[in-house]
Amino acid sequence: MKIFLLSVLLFVAVKAQAQIQKSELFLPEIYLDSVQYGAFPNFDISQIADMSISKADSKAPNGRIFIKSKNPKNLHLLSVSDISTRYKKNPLAPTIYMLDNEILKEVSTFRIDSAFILKVEILKGSETDYLNAQFPDLTILKIVTRTPKNVAKENQIRIRGIETRHVEQPGVIRLRGVSTASM
Repeated sequence: MKIFLLSVLLFVAVKAQAQIQKSELFLPEIYLDSVQYGAFPNFDISQIADMSISKADSKAPNGRIFIKSKNPKNLHLLSVSDISTRYKKNPLAPTIYMLDNEILKEVSTFRIDSAFILKVEILKGSETDYLNAQFPDLTILKIVTRTPKNVAKENQIRIRGIETRHVEQPGVIRLRGVSTASM
């Protein structure tokens, strides 16, 4: 019974690993304005003028995706090394790259339009409680894209922990122990 159970588990593990590797092998070739990219470049989808898909053939066994932008001269695609040189102080420090709060798994083929970047936040390992001891030199570079959701979130004014209390002085409001005169 143990041998049967072990063989079933081994079969499932091998099958699952093969499926993971197969999905990576079946990526189509991606072209943006006649330039081939290893992965789909990140840019504002409203800039797409035309898109076509070709079937698999002997030269491209997984097919091709051709994307034509409305104005190719306005696209300025950056790699993670371009972003690192622009925003990081120490280029040799170990870095984790994030795009909209998701860790980038494949940074070698990553490209993003500079106009599609809303902001770049840099967090040091030494500034956090949980990374301070083990990885003080680690840099987390967070790229926030210019999606409608992120723009709306950026334009919100968030105030946490507001306490409104009556005080003896007229025209004064207390916010978390800080007095500010109302206008």
